[in-house]
Amino acid sequence: MIKTLLVTAFFALILGLGLSGTVYYLKQNQKSRQSLSTVVPTLNPQAENPSPTNTPDQPNSTLPLSLTITSHQNYDLISTAKITLTGTTTPKSILVLTTASQNYNFSADDTGKFSQAITLDSGFNTLRLKAISPDYQETELTYYLTFSTAKI
Repeated sequence: MIKTLLVTAFFALILGLGLSGTVYYLKQNQKSRQSLSTVVPTLNPQAENPSPTNTPDQPNSTLPLSLTITSHQNYDLISTAKITLTGTTTPKSILVLTTASQNYNFSADDTGKFSQAITLDSGFNTLRLKAISPDYQETELTYYLTFSTAKI
């Protein structure tokens, strides 16, 4: 009886170690696959010219990149889903606006003004606005707007 109990305990130990080893191996293998799949190559626009110079191709290279939204205040309560977001930045900058459900790409005019019609989701909206100047400087601004039709 004791011999059978010892043999059963031994096999249970071997089985448990085998299963835990397999689970450990699979988790490590999954982590290595995830880290490889999440690597996103990016293009470094300054790789060809590591030292920027003030040339006619880069008219704003000495100006700091600014980004301001003028149509709404941060944390505003909005009663319509469709709004026009306006503001200012460095002239001829490319702008990328990201919301929870949509992405918008647009650009500033020669004076740095921009305007983009967007649709807000119901409730709390996080707007991430990124500006990239002609000389590849970047700045980002996060705005929070709430869309609700409830009467207060």
